[in-house]
Amino acid sequence: MIEPPHPFLTPADIDNVDQETIDAVVGEIDGPDGWLGRAIGAQTLEWSFAEWQGRNLLLPCAPVIEIVSVSCTDTKGVEHTVDSVNYAKTGDYLWFKPVWHMPSLGCYPEAVRIRYRAGYDNRPVADGGTGPIPAQIRKAVKLTCQYLQAIGKDDLFLQVDEVDGVGRRQYVVSETAAKIIHDAAERLLGGMRHYA
Repeated sequence: MIEPPHPFLTPADIDNVDQETIDAVVGEIDGPDGWLGRAIGAQTLEWSFAEWQGRNLLLPCAPVIEIVSVSCTDTKGVEHTVDSVNYAKTGDYLWFKPVWHMPSLGCYPEAVRIRYRAGYDNRPVADGGTGPIPAQIRKAVKLTCQYLQAIGKDDLFLQVDEVDGVGRRQYVVSETAAKIIHDAAERLLGGMRHYA
């Protein structure tokens, strides 16, 4: 990740939840390190590989907003930036135009580098944007944050509270409750998962 996304939820959006909790939950699902396989907040990413992967490339972490640059390192170790007239973006694909010839690459682990912006940019899709962050993503993040906040409260899992002598408190963490919340968040996000 070259430029991380700005937070799309803040403590003002979720009562009694701090920004660190929100960032941790979003980090678990967002971008190249997240299990969802897509970029949520607009961010700049770089995908690199040792050799050309073909003329039509499905970029990871959809939705793709725009291609920033494509560069490569030739056999002499010289870095070249591919002129943007030689490639285009269609949906989440970067494709190279038929008239452009891919140069020979040097033996480097990151000989080809594609830098692009991905995520939801709040611009209408009809105007070339990627739209707003889907409601189910926002809801899943809120639900998970509220769950994490709740498990930190002593009284949430209070099972027994006796006062006869000095008192007895017994706490229990309900695995059923945890599973219900986890499954609900997973169902909300399941249709959004992107397999590249």
